Amino acid sequence: KKSVYNSVNNGVNDQSKQDFLCKECGKGFHSVKALNGHMKVH
Repeated sequence: KKSVYNSVNNGVNDQSKQDFLCKECGKGFHSVKALNGHMKVH
């Protein structure tokens, strides 16, 4: 899912505020709840 990963790394996203990173694709999230929801797609 490179398109998901790329969407995190372009634009004006402040990665320093994304403390929870997906170990599968590297996407960052602002909360554990958001990360857990995202993990269901893997």
